[in-house]
Amino acid sequence: MVKPPHEALHRIFCEDPHLLGRTFEHLFGNGPPAPESVSVLNADLSEIKVIERRVDSVLWLEYGAEDHILIIEAQSEKDGGKRGSWPYYVSYLYEKFGCGVTLLVACPSTATASWAREPMVIGSRWHSTQTTAPIVLGPDNVATVTDPDQAAEDVMLAVFSALVHRKGPKRDGILKALAEALDRIEVATAKYIAEFTETGLDEGPAREFWRELMAGATYHYPSQMRLQGRAEMAANSVFTVLRRRGIPVSDGVRERISACRDEAVLSGLVDRAFDVRSAEELLEDLPKGDAPAR
Repeated sequence: MVKPPHEALHRIFCEDPHLLGRTFEHLFGNGPPAPESVSVLNADLSEIKVIERRVDSVLWLEYGAEDHILIIEAQSEKDGGKRGSWPYYVSYLYEKFGCGVTLLVACPSTATASWAREPMVIGSRWHSTQTTAPIVLGPDNVATVTDPDQAAEDVMLAVFSALVHRKGPKRDGILKALAEALDRIEVATAKYIAEFTETGLDEGPAREFWRELMAGATYHYPSQMRLQGRAEMAANSVFTVLRRRGIPVSDGVRERISACRDEAVLSGLVDRAFDVRSAEELLEDLPKGDAPAR
């Protein structure tokens, strides 16, 4: 069963797609250029019902005439079966979209991060047919943001720092800095980030400490994360795919798809958008409450 802390480690890059570049800058002094557009793609890579292969998150990065696929996996512990799927993810998406593919793995454990960094070599002892080498972010290379000023400058990087270091000795210092930073930003945004952080922390000391910090904050937050932002991003991904295929979208179709708030339905629409002949065909997959009267 997928748990909220697992979801948060890869979802944070969907919430803030430019976080990757800023994280690289902190690690290496430079990073990939900022894409002109980012879309969330369907993470289901299953070919047949017997074998299900589902990526945690997949982003489509647009750099003008050049496109790139970013696979994001959250890995809390060593899992040989999951690791064996990574070369498949890369080759499948490369074959399907015909563009560069990068695999990013986020780990809250140094031991797991070290294990994940080992390149996966497929071939024989005398020849490598395929090598998959992921970029791995873990406690050993992700900054510990304990300075409130630094946290306020890049709040989402501070959140990622808290999620990755949630089991480490500097956890409380990171959370304190993040809590102070949230008091400096717009209230609605602060509420959402507070909710996201709570969901991404493990049950136990980390989450309890965060709740104590938030109890003394100048705002209070609801118990569940808001889904509207993710739904809007998924709907925009549908429109991006259709636009790239040269398929026009009428105002009526755009309104109906934008009105949908079911993330699973929208994820399916993204995948279908690669095959339909008209935007109107997508309306067949919308629940009756979201479909237009004909």
